[in-house]
Formats: sequence, C-alpha cells, structure tokens
Amino acid sequence: LLALSSPRKVLRRAGVVLSVFGVVLLMWPRPPVKGLRVTVLPVGQGDSALIEGGGTTVLFDSGPPASSKEGRSAVERVVLPHLRARGIGRLDYVLLSHPHADHIGGLQALLQNVEVGEVWWTGDRRHAPASLLAPLAEVRSLWVGPGFRVRLGNASLRILGPLRPAKTY
Repeated sequence: LLALSSPRKVLRRAGVVLSVFGVVLLMWPRPPVKGLRVTVLPVGQGDSALIEGGGTTVLFDSGPPASSKEGRSAVERVVLPHLRARGIGRLDYVLLSHPHADHIGGLQALLQNVEVGEVWWTGDRRHAPASLLAPLAEVRSLWVGPGFRVRLGNASLRILGPLRPAKTY
C-alpha cells in the first residue's frame, strides 16, 4: 500500500498512521498508581482536592471563605471533617492555584486547625484582597511554576503553569 504511492503520499499516510497510534496510546487505559488517592471535595463554588501518596499529603485549594448563608468556610464545613475522618492532622503541602476567594478563602481556617508544612503558590497577587493573602505570612510558602514537582510515592505531582509570570497576562 505504501510502496506503490509517491513519496509525499507515503509520508502523509505514515504521519496519519503515527498520529492515530499516538492517540490510541494516550487513551489506552493505564493501571492505577498503587498507593495514590485523589479526593475531590465538594466545597461548592471553587475547588479543593486532597492528594495522598507515599506518605505525603497535598491539599489543592481550600475553597471559599465563610459566607452569610453558610456561616462557616468550606474548610470548616467540608475539608476539616474529611481530614479528621481520614486521620490526617498534618498536610505536607497546600497548593493554591490562584488568589480568588473561591479557591483560597478557607486558607486562614485551615492554618488555624491543621499543621501545614509548606504552601505553594504562583505569587499572583493581582485580584486578591490582602486579607486572603495574609495567612501566607504565617507559614512557609514557596512560589512555584512550570516544571516544579514533588514525589508522591510511585507518582509525582508536577506543576504545569502558569506559563508566564502573573504580571504579564
């Protein structure tokens, strides 16, 4: 099939075949990583997820702060009860995606109730009230960017972005 075609057609067909093969490999089911657990926590508006692996615990975002409707922050309503149920009294890392209240609003409550080894964040202060960033002064914090990684047992957590410093976009 390929031998009877022109060199240009051969390259085009080979490119298609390799592309399809690449997509199949990417979609091929992989066995789960042993000892890795990711729990997405239902904090309402915003995000929060607990990642456990190799004896290391990472909380991704803390969800929104206390609201007049709820009376308590997402950390108090959802994250802390989950940590207690899992027997977790210390988080090795807290990773903050960006400084919007629905992602880091519970940080103060978290730091008041759980020992935190280190907070990772992008250094982006553009849309954050000082009250949301103030808790960062209470704990060791590290600016992270693309390529930063930490081992979680047999897996690793790698930061992919932001691709440019916060002040440029």
